[in-house]
Amino acid sequence: MWDAIIKITAFLVTFALRNARGYTIGITSQASYAKYTKWNPCPDGSLKFEFKTQEPDGLLVYLDDGGSLDFIEVKLVDGALQFRYNMGEGVATEINLGGNLNDDAWHSVQIERQDGAVQLVLDAERTSKSVPNDKPQFGELEGNSFLYIAGLPVHFKSDLRSLALPSAAFESPFAGSIRNLLYSNCSKAFGSPILLDSVGIEKDVSDPCSSKNVCMNNGTCLVTDTGAICDCSAINFEGEFCEKASLQSFTVVFTTPMPSSSTSKPVTEARELVDATTPVGGSGSTNGANSTIGNILYCILLASITWKLESGDLL
Repeated sequence: MWDAIIKITAFLVTFALRNARGYTIGITSQASYAKYTKWNPCPDGSLKFEFKTQEPDGLLVYLDDGGSLDFIEVKLVDGALQFRYNMGEGVATEINLGGNLNDDAWHSVQIERQDGAVQLVLDAERTSKSVPNDKPQFGELEGNSFLYIAGLPVHFKSDLRSLALPSAAFESPFAGSIRNLLYSNCSKAFGSPILLDSVGIEKDVSDPCSSKNVCMNNGTCLVTDTGAICDCSAINFEGEFCEKASLQSFTVVFTTPMPSSSTSKPVTEARELVDATTPVGGSGSTNGANSTIGNILYCILLASITWKLESGDLL
């Protein structure tokens, strides 16, 4: 029997059309809101952002299914984070986390849908509630509302039937700063929603991610107190600016028959290494590469092959 074991170390590089950046916005008006492209909270969708404020109350996030039933609302109530949602069960579910969140320090929030449960993560503190599996979808994307951050437009106060949660129209707008707003739709990587309309919103011009994405190979630019950092977790690159190609390994094992006349042969080994580690796109921004190459898939194989010839009969 001739056993051939091929261990292939490979990485796949995919250029996406999205350029993910988590810039900072400041909310300056009592009628403030920011209207973003729709988020589709699939059974495995996520939304995350960071905020800081000195005010104990304020609406942070709102979206619904166009006024029928489903909604998601995130707000501050007396300095604590309150998350309310209805995803088809007919009764609103409420999760409360934290306290003294109006301390003018940055706090991170993440909403996750996974395996029939909704999870709320605040500054690494995690809690979850189950959602019925018979209605995993949040409304219908075509009829769902846009994603509203920091408040709702005033016209909803005279059009309450268009909201699945009418009380949201009367919530106090959030006053403070929000940064690194990102969401994922249906198993896709995190991306930045597009700002469609706003009132009382100012983009922080000193934000290192506001003018360009400093991260290479479609890495996500995130803002921190010490400057910009690159999140490379959704792509097959690593390094400070996602400039180094990373490796993903897998092993293929198969058996090849040898002539029956062969009964015994010494073991021989042959190794071949193909090294192609030059990162795609070179140095600097990848905006040009993304627009030129689009969604072309590159595959670079680094192979280490060991062949063992052993005695045996035909299979």
